[in-house]
Amino acid sequence: DIKPANLFFRDKEQTQVVLADFGISSLMKKGDANLRTTQARTPIYAAPEMYNDVIDGEVEITPAADYYSLGMTLLAIWTGAKPLNTNERNMMKRKSEGRLPGIQDLPERVRMVVQGLTAVNPESRWAYQEVEKWFEGETPKVDIASPWLRYKSFVVDPERNLVADNVHE
Repeated sequence: DIKPANLFFRDKEQTQVVLADFGISSLMKKGDANLRTTQARTPIYAAPEMYNDVIDGEVEITPAADYYSLGMTLLAIWTGAKPLNTNERNMMKRKSEGRLPGIQDLPERVRMVVQGLTAVNPESRWAYQEVEKWFEGETPKVDIASPWLRYKSFVVDPERNLVADNVHE
């Protein structure tokens, strides 16, 4: 569950960051081998496919889903705010369409890494290799296509970050 709240400093100088998640921690009785849970995401940071690939209440966590969460975490850290502060259904729709608010306001290199990590299609989403190339100053391909978006979005109210998909909205 990659999100800002799960990042911790390992040292007093705050130079080493580690990822930890205690959200589903539980006390286990002696002899228990494992614990099952359906808790698998924090909606704001979850990849779009985590809404589509739910079977019997369970979802498969893939590296691509983790990279998406990393991209959303970087967006939140850079802007200092939650990228999508709205209801979960609306978040799911915007993510599936690749419409993350504030993305165009980011500096070019930051926007590139966030868009690469939050590509709608998990097959074209950045992974370790692309992030490493980005760190080296290269320009890996960024896929901003979405199979769900039918209209070109436009900003209605930049102060409140309102975006419409068509003239009726």
